[in-house]
Amino acid sequence: MQYCAYRLADIRTARFRSDGVKSFQKRPPPFRSTSLMYIDTERGLTRYPPGRARNQRTPGRSGRPPRICCGRKESGAMEYHEIIAATGAGAAHPGGFGGTLDFLADAEVSPGQRVLEVGCGTGRTSCALAAMGCAVTAVDRSEAMLEKAKRRAALLGATIDFVQGDLRALPFEAASFDIVFAESVTAFAPPAEAYREYARVLRSGGRVWDRELYKIEADAPELDAEMYALYGSAPLPTKSGWLESLKAAGFVRVGVWTPRDGRPFVVGSAELEADPLQFIDLDRVLRPDVAAFTARNAAFLRRFGEALSYGVFIGENP
Repeated sequence: MQYCAYRLADIRTARFRSDGVKSFQKRPPPFRSTSLMYIDTERGLTRYPPGRARNQRTPGRSGRPPRICCGRKESGAMEYHEIIAATGAGAAHPGGFGGTLDFLADAEVSPGQRVLEVGCGTGRTSCALAAMGCAVTAVDRSEAMLEKAKRRAALLGATIDFVQGDLRALPFEAASFDIVFAESVTAFAPPAEAYREYARVLRSGGRVWDRELYKIEADAPELDAEMYALYGSAPLPTKSGWLESLKAAGFVRVGVWTPRDGRPFVVGSAELEADPLQFIDLDRVLRPDVAAFTARNAAFLRRFGEALSYGVFIGENP
């Protein structure tokens, strides 16, 4: 698989020659960030010859909405996690990468700590932890995500042990880690089941840090239904529900870290959030079902944003 690096703004303005070289018909529009993203030109160019991507049909133009899938698989449609893998998003969690750095600045992170990141995705947080001197192991069930995470780590010179596995049955011995860190992945498994597995791989006195969305009100059937349709997740717990799940799994001294500004979906500056090592599968992200998902996700946040918040749920293994 081959990747090329382009500025974020170049995706819509570039034309591609058959030899894989990018050219412009006119000067691209100004872009404030110099961050690059990496595009899979091998597949993208094969399926999108010159002009094809730019002229691709947009959602709704045919009069029939494209199929999007999440909670229930539809033939040919991509699931939420497949979409995230294709976009190469490095911080697809509430608060963004800025929120991750804010929390780590407040947390007790020490060089040499054995940290397991569960659901590492493309490895942006894992690489940040490695830069802090932690001994990082990163697990994800997606082979595509792990490939991009390994590529990121190699470019940054980060030493990380990447492992494919499921958070409900982590492939590690008991008491292997000082910290288990998860960001918006526990919601996709029964939380109590996931927390018991986190506790198993933590040493006595080890801590879990779990960044998750929570709903403000317990009774929110429309929110639950739309989250399932979009993301395939079970009904979202409230803040107290997350804390009770930690306690039920045996954690003590449970608590929650909340964002500094107190607002639920604020992310860092554009310069901070722009991922300089974002690997994009161009042929997949230009699909109409991905565009439809993006629009529906934005509509979901507009409608339910005030009913949601997030925090990092913390517990200590006795």
